Amino acid sequence: MMAAAESRGATVRIGSVQSVVTDNSPEAKVTGVQVDGHVLPADAVVLALGPWTNTLASSLQLPHISGQLGHSIVLKPPPSSSDAIPADCLFLSWQSKSGKVSEPEIFPRADGTVWCCGENSIVIPPEDPLQVTPLCNASAAIQEVTDTLSSHLASAEVLQQQACIRPLSPDGSPIIGQHPHVAGAYIATGHSCWGILNGPATGKALAELICFGESQCVDLAPYNPARLICKSKTAGHREQVRNYERTHLADLEPMS
Repeated sequence: MMAAAESRGATVRIGSVQSVVTDNSPEAKVTGVQVDGHVLPADAVVLALGPWTNTLASSLQLPHISGQLGHSIVLKPPPSSSDAIPADCLFLSWQSKSGKVSEPEIFPRADGTVWCCGENSIVIPPEDPLQVTPLCNASAAIQEVTDTLSSHLASAEVLQQQACIRPLSPDGSPIIGQHPHVAGAYIATGHSCWGILNGPATGKALAELICFGESQCVDLAPYNPARLICKSKTAGHREQVRNYERTHLADLEPMS
């Protein structure tokens, strides 16, 4: 996809974005972005930063995005179990031996492996995405589920233990659209675990919004950033953030 964009004249620049640059007019508008100390001129900027959205809150009023650290493991059952595991996904409500309640998911794959997830916690994302790593005992907690559910999974080899951070909006819905106070600033975040599925549609909708003034493929009204940004400084909004983080059964903590 990027190669196709470059073939049509796009330029790929890799760097760390430090701020969004705006003019000083009463009706603010974007004039560029600061990347690694240099300002790149721009009349339209799309903020698709996922759980790192808050890093630009000092230069642009933005809704608070919480980072949900999700864990998963990949299992390889022994060859003798290849015919015993059906091609059915499991979505569970689970109470561990310690009494903790979670919602693990198990997905058998066509290559014979089984992908399992279910341990989530709210964290402060590290500055470098490459520093995102599983929390201690998270993989073991997922294995407790798989070992209990199936003897075939209990004897499986653990091929991978991994983690990712998902962006959560204060009200649980994605934030997609034009910034209500800054012309040329667009936001696309808060998709949670559905970003990998909804990302292409989000990109198309924003492209239409920027080029034609409105999205033609998706009604973006329910995802308008104005629903959160206009009141992001209020005590009510802060309480909304705290309630949403408490819903995910974890205390806000920095990653080590």
